[in-house]
Amino acid sequence: MRATEILKYEHDDILLVLNRMEKEIAPMAETGNIPVERLCKMIDFCQNFADKFHHGKEENHLFLKLIENGMERESCPLAVMYEEHDMGRKNIQKMKKAIESIKEGNLQFAELLCSNMQEYIELLRDHIDKENYILFQMADQILKPEDQEYLTQVFEEIQTQDEGKAFYQKYHTMAQELAL
Repeated sequence: MRATEILKYEHDDILLVLNRMEKEIAPMAETGNIPVERLCKMIDFCQNFADKFHHGKEENHLFLKLIENGMERESCPLAVMYEEHDMGRKNIQKMKKAIESIKEGNLQFAELLCSNMQEYIELLRDHIDKENYILFQMADQILKPEDQEYLTQVFEEIQTQDEGKAFYQKYHTMAQELAL
């Protein structure tokens, strides 16, 4: 399996959680009932799996190999990918602050939470499409076979080392459970 295929597979888990997150918005807006525990799990997934784990692999490995092979960090598509990763991080922080305020009894933050969730969902879906259908196809053409081998090995090691394996399994299982 190529490195880009590994990343696409991770996108599937991220999309499961985004789809579930979207299904939470309308009922929260209509009823005012906020499933805090489930939303906290979703935000945890977004912060730790989607951003730190998945985006970390992209930024610390794939993007660097693309730069080594002549793609410029400051121009499209990498500049857009980095910018959208940062936008996602900021949105996660907004969701965390809103949910913390709600936990403290400030239910007026529910509307803000819903809008932050919708922004994040739209950002990530669009971002995943750009990666799957533009960046990863470019990467598969640009990267040399030894770069592909290296990235695949690094990604597999990250997911199979003791801590990485447990981390990956925890969040893969969480995505499946949240999707229900």
